[in-house]
Amino acid sequence: MRRPALQRHPDWPARLDAAVETARSWRFAWGRNDCALWTASVVRDLTGEDFAADLRGRYRTRNGALVVMARAGGLACIVTRCLGDPVPITRAHRGDVCLACFDTGPSIGVCIGDRVAFTAPTGLSLVGLLECEQAWHV
Repeated sequence: MRRPALQRHPDWPARLDAAVETARSWRFAWGRNDCALWTASVVRDLTGEDFAADLRGRYRTRNGALVVMARAGGLACIVTRCLGDPVPITRAHRGDVCLACFDTGPSIGVCIGDRVAFTAPTGLSLVGLLECEQAWHV
């Protein structure tokens, strides 16, 4: 699935740094500050495009998130519809969206260099880029 390239704001690096720094003090909340909505918020901050507008407020629990995601074809399918075809993880750059599978299930986060930032119930988590499975250019 091809999508026209998104245009990042000229100051996107500073916006990305601010989003990650702010997330360090956020409280995780399903339907507000979970991995999918935080990642979509970062993409919105970098580009002005809010791909998760129709997801915000539609669930409040992990099970609710799983139902919404399953109805949409799964997390990777949702991201592909929004951002286009995935690229190999080795081609991810700062600001790109990445997917990793953890014991708790799939999660998306934002590449910040050789690491990827994810929000989780335990707080902001940084994972090595090569531990992720897919990436999408933003």
